[in-house]
Amino acid sequence: MLSRTSVSETEIAMALLNRYKKNRKITDLILADKLLVIQAGNELREDEWRVVNTLRPFGNYQNLNFYAASSINFSFSTSEKNKFIQFDQRSDSLKNIVYIRFEKHKPFLLSKVNEFQKITVLDSNKLDAGDYVVSFRYYLKEKKFKYLYNHLIVIKTKADYSNWAYFNSIRSTSGFYDTMIVYEQKISIDPHFNYEFLLNGSTKATYRISDFLLRPAALDLKMNRDGKISYNNFPE
Repeated sequence: MLSRTSVSETEIAMALLNRYKKNRKITDLILADKLLVIQAGNELREDEWRVVNTLRPFGNYQNLNFYAASSINFSFSTSEKNKFIQFDQRSDSLKNIVYIRFEKHKPFLLSKVNEFQKITVLDSNKLDAGDYVVSFRYYLKEKKFKYLYNHLIVIKTKADYSNWAYFNSIRSTSGFYDTMIVYEQKISIDPHFNYEFLLNGSTKATYRISDFLLRPAALDLKMNRDGKISYNNFPE
């Protein structure tokens, strides 16, 4: 997200955190068998936690935690893949999941970043209380900053109460692919409230989305779509 770092450089570097993706240029640059990972604070993204949870801690100082790592910590093993639950959009066996592959309205259709676009509204009492992860695929014309200058807004409402519970930049991701990025974010759901999911930014660039997924944070999903496998909405 630094203004002096190109999107292409950021894509290569941040891909280190996308353990679901098979082919990443950055992994070819890891030549050392032993690596040091320093965690500053606990405000980590989901992809960062996925890496940290595989590491061996060996010390801390003030708000810093130190871990020993190797290249294997940045890869996604077959044994991990086998623990994922197979999810099919037509399946009703899994609770507390909202999945919208495509709908005939913006932002699933071509949209401008500087417009407020409603993805969906989650009515109260539809899901159990708890932590969830919201994700979606975000398609952009080019990998330039102006196409990524967008935000996910989650509005929490009830009767005469309304609050922007979450307002996060979709640039905060390691999910870079050829024509899209995958964005994810952890949120907490209180079933007594409604939740409205919006996208909005401040440029006239265009984009569209697909595969909106809301899942319990403790539930890992494997999806097979048109012969292509994805894990928690991230293609291999």
